[in-house]
Amino acid sequence: GRFSGVEAINMGQLNILGRYPFHLHMMGESVGARNSYFQDCAVLNSQFRCYTIHGTNFTRISRNVAFNATGMCYYIEDGVEENNLFEYNLAAHVVPIYRPANGDWGQGGETFSAIPGKLLIPADTSAAGFYISNAMNTFIGNAASGGWSGFAFPTVGQLQRHHVPQQHLSSAPPTFEEVLWQHSAFIGLLLGCSWSVYICRCLVVL
Repeated sequence: GRFSGVEAINMGQLNILGRYPFHLHMMGESVGARNSYFQDCAVLNSQFRCYTIHGTNFTRISRNVAFNATGMCYYIEDGVEENNLFEYNLAAHVVPIYRPANGDWGQGGETFSAIPGKLLIPADTSAAGFYISNAMNTFIGNAASGGWSGFAFPTVGQLQRHHVPQQHLSSAPPTFEEVLWQHSAFIGLLLGCSWSVYICRCLVVL
């Protein structure tokens, strides 16, 4: 799918899997995936996420805006998605689902489980502007303001749901550069991945 200059207002269905404003779903490494993009689009007052990449590689998310979003905003869903390009996107005013996790300003954290009708994905209690479950993607010039964290790199211990075992597609370190995060609730950059990441030219505004 190729989307350019599209505005989505009040889209998404809270806590319903797959019901997101923009969603590339299970395209793999196909020609269609490589030719797909979300560019110059806007998501306003989203009920569930913003731009979701799911089981899709080698696609592009460029110059998009999201404001007042519920749950993870720019969302790499299962942790198998690789070689996608996120460039010059904005996530602002990101709202956790159910209630914000208690970060306790340390490593203690808090454990959640799914709650029918209230919380589909426990990680949404710490909703981030960018949820990067696989670091083997490229992020350039993105900005995040609000949310529990601006950019989250969670540790994904195993492939999620219906994906068969597979090796990572590339051994080259990903790029994470020219980043701005501002006024996140607990932390701007939350790292949990085991892969190496190049991080450079980052600015934190408090």
